Amino acid sequence: MKYDTKIWHLNINSVTGALCDNLYNLSEWTPALNLRTILISLQGLMSCPIPEDAQDDKVASQYRSDINLYNITAR
Repeated sequence: MKYDTKIWHLNINSVTGALCDNLYNLSEWTPALNLRTILISLQGLMSCPIPEDAQDDKVASQYRSDINLYNITAR
């Protein structure tokens, strides 16, 4: 999964749109992992970023140093 449009989120690569590996791990696939569960996980990731699994150093740096500017930039 990846975003085609640009998005300012520390767990999404701002160049490629690729999502962090924490969202889904295909090597640990189970029948319970389906589109619904992945979309619920994506919704959780969007509202609660995971700084330990940042995909973009610039975005992560801004998130850690100035959360208000991060939120303004993301909007």
